[in-house]
Amino acid sequence: MNLLSILSYPSILLGGIILFVSGLVFPLPGIFILRLHLIPLRFVMMHGALLGGALALWMGTNPLPLALGVNFLLVGILILWGGLMGQNSSSPLEGSKVTTFLMVSTVALAFLVIYKANVPAKDTLALLWGSIYALDSLDVWSFLGIVGCNTFYLLGWHREILAVLYDREIAQTSGVRTSFHGAIIVLLAGFTVSLSMRFLGALLVDAVVLLPALIGLSLGRSVRSSFRIASLSGGVAALLGYLVGILVDIPVSSSVTLCTVVLFGLSFGFRKIRAIRRNSE
Repeated sequence: MNLLSILSYPSILLGGIILFVSGLVFPLPGIFILRLHLIPLRFVMMHGALLGGALALWMGTNPLPLALGVNFLLVGILILWGGLMGQNSSSPLEGSKVTTFLMVSTVALAFLVIYKANVPAKDTLALLWGSIYALDSLDVWSFLGIVGCNTFYLLGWHREILAVLYDREIAQTSGVRTSFHGAIIVLLAGFTVSLSMRFLGALLVDAVVLLPALIGLSLGRSVRSSFRIASLSGGVAALLGYLVGILVDIPVSSSVTLCTVVLFGLSFGFRKIRAIRRNSE
């Protein structure tokens, strides 16, 4: 079958559109994760999705609402935990004991549910792999919701966001409500990671969220330009990975990841060349 024939299938075309939009938007909260040292949040969300998926299989319901519900609870605990976005902390989750506690407790509860409810472990773990071609209406509406929230927040409070990402202490002394924006950032980052797991899988979420953000931070001369480069690189990698996955007949998650890795390698080489030119001048 040729490419046009394959794209005539609605589920495949819809998956490609959602993947491309994810590549454009999801690297933006990835900037939040990297700049504010929120990497542990990714693992908390992964374990929360595992617990939610185990509960959903036990109850015989759609895993997405329960996975998002569990992760919403976990994000709420992280936000409300004393000192999480404290005045003296530039790294909200760095060295925090609560992230370790939540990761261990959620995975323990997940396997407890799997054992006591006789839920097949392979079915629960399969939820972490995701499938961009098997999305229902709830998945699509959830996707549109998180994309809309990220876009609305970035456009509505872009100056405050830039100030918080540049330096929290300076932003606070300038009148920016750093605690409020810190909570929103953690909330959006958490749900973006959760939905990325649904589309690409927990193990490959970095391909859409973190690697493009890392490219943006590496090449951007300012936080604003980092956002633009991250969005562009994420969109290009998602589109190329989607097309390569179809043409070569490999999992789209693998092809998107490989394309992102190639772009990251090119950005690394470009950065080295730019540094050499600066030194020679």
